[in-house]
Amino acid sequence: MENTRVPKVIRYIISGGAGAVVNLGSLFVLKHFFGVWYLASSIVAFVASFFVSFTLQRTWTFEHWTTNGLVRHSSLYLIVAIANTFLNTIIVFVLVEYLQVWYLAAQLVAGLCIAVMSFFIYRKIFV
Repeated sequence: MENTRVPKVIRYIISGGAGAVVNLGSLFVLKHFFGVWYLASSIVAFVASFFVSFTLQRTWTFEHWTTNGLVRHSSLYLIVAIANTFLNTIIVFVLVEYLQVWYLAAQLVAGLCIAVMSFFIYRKIFV
């Protein structure tokens, strides 16, 4: 059943937003309250957001409610997520270390760049 009430791109933004909240929240808690190095915090936060994002993107955004293709989808999504983690880390590192951007702002910029690129990739994965 196709969800025509909410356009796919809006569902993607909302689902990704939920993942971003988990990402930024985890990053802040790990760095601010536990003193974990910002890059390690960024990686852990990105992984935590993977689970939220995958579930919402697969089911709500791209409307795969059954378990058909779950292994294929999760494997491809994980490959993209790992690549995104490396890219995210590089972007955050460059912004913080070389451009002196606040670590949370750097994470937000990195996340937005990756989100735009990933939409087109995920559209191909969840067909």
